Amino acid sequence: KALGYREMAAHLRGECDLPAAQEAMIRSTLQYAKRQMTWFRKEQDVRWFDLEGPASASARRIGDYVAEHVGSASGRG
Repeated sequence: KALGYREMAAHLRGECDLPAAQEAMIRSTLQYAKRQMTWFRKEQDVRWFDLEGPASASARRIGDYVAEHVGSASGRG
């Protein structure tokens, strides 16, 4: 059920050429991402992070958030 397997299997069975399989993979991946975004928008407790800039700065912001919110919820912080 992983992304791309169905499309690649169709290509290997000779049901479509490689460019068609690649296009189908792209389309199904974009559809999956759209479903995820729809689901996440309904979740009240989702915290979005701006990942612009250096990766170390983003990792620090995420780490700080996890330490403050997730750590305390589990009784460890």
